[in-house]
Amino acid sequence: MTEEETRQRMTALANDIESGALGEALARAASNANALINERIIKTGNNAEGDLYPPYSTKPMYAWCGSMTGAACKNAQGKYKRKRPKDSTDPLKSFLLVGGYKEYRELHDRPTEFVDFMFKGDMWSNIMVVSTSEDHKKGTARISAPNPDQYAKLAGNTERKGQILDLNEAEVGIIAQIIGDELEDLIVKHGLQ
Repeated sequence: MTEEETRQRMTALANDIESGALGEALARAASNANALINERIIKTGNNAEGDLYPPYSTKPMYAWCGSMTGAACKNAQGKYKRKRPKDSTDPLKSFLLVGGYKEYRELHDRPTEFVDFMFKGDMWSNIMVVSTSEDHKKGTARISAPNPDQYAKLAGNTERKGQILDLNEAEVGIIAQIIGDELEDLIVKHGLQ
């Protein structure tokens, strides 16, 4: 390859990068990062440092049939005497769940061995790449919840349990490999390997 051919190929590569090719690669990498985080937490309950998140609360809490599935309400009715809280004007009866949110999950047949931030799946289904293509061109990608209600849920869970959307060391390696492979593909595409 001559010096002029090399210069032309380098210019074409630079143009490809400036037009967003690397940004598109970053967006794909961020989407993969989201999937890796989601899978790790749902399957293991581990944070990015490899530790389990603090367990579900066992602080007693009130729950009412209107906030529960029919089956969970019947389970609670069989376990507790229904009563109305002192300050309630709501016609629905409520239960004091002595086992707290952990018991609430158990009444709904949800796992409680470790925290997976998954009850109905709303939070996880709303976590996605929220950064723009312009952000990606500048080398920034962000994963979050775009819906204000789900963002509030994510923020509240993060405050209570610690960082949720961090990558662990192995995941960082996978994402770095994805970006490296995409960059290598661009180099090969322009004949610069």
